[in-house]
Amino acid sequence: MAKKKTAAAALETSAAKKAATVVETIKKEAAAEAEAAADTMKANAAMTGAVVETVKTAFAAVESAAGKVAEAAAEKMPLSKEAEKPACCAPRIHIQSVMGGEITVDEILSRIRNQVGDRTVSDIYVKTEENKAFYLVDGQTGFLKLWE
Repeated sequence: MAKKKTAAAALETSAAKKAATVVETIKKEAAAEAEAAADTMKANAAMTGAVVETVKTAFAAVESAAGKVAEAAAEKMPLSKEAEKPACCAPRIHIQSVMGGEITVDEILSRIRNQVGDRTVSDIYVKTEENKAFYLVDGQTGFLKLWE
């Protein structure tokens, strides 16, 4: 009977060692997976930060250019020396709507000026599919319908 108890104890010890080995293996694999996930998250965060900075830089450049265009249009000044031409030769820009109708940049500016007076218009976004021109004046937004 002592041999049976010793054999049973040996089996229990062997099973406990195997279980401990399995648990230790699972812990190591889980730690490796967690480390890989953390590295992936760090890489994604770095890429996201780079993309955000690129988008911010591009947006700032677009805003700057749009502001210069709006200022030049508002003051009816040419954008550059190359653009200086007699008024008779300057092209007129016509915007057509998919809903029908046509309007020029000068007409849009004139109608916005009628709404905002002498305040500074910094940006204008024309969305013909919505029949609207959105504008930014002294940090406040507004819009007008292009065609009635």
